[in-house]
Amino acid sequence: MITTRDLRPCPFCDSGDVQLSSTRYGFVASCCSCGAMGPDLHTKTEAADEWDKRAGDVKPEAGEVASRLVGLLPDDSTCEDW
Repeated sequence: MITTRDLRPCPFCDSGDVQLSSTRYGFVASCCSCGAMGPDLHTKTEAADEWDKRAGDVKPEAGEVASRLVGLLPDDSTCEDW
């Protein structure tokens, strides 16, 4: 186990038993309780940072969300088409 800093608990089982390990290609953070794993990345810092990210951490502004949704509609689409 390689420890660079305290990692956040597992996002799936909330266990604090999380470790950062070396792999053939780099480093990965994983939960020792449920087996969840982060991505295999080149550095310990990258692996730890990715593990610590959560979907709710970054909340886009409402206008940004609306722009993204409008961009998904076909050019000739109207509300009546839904």
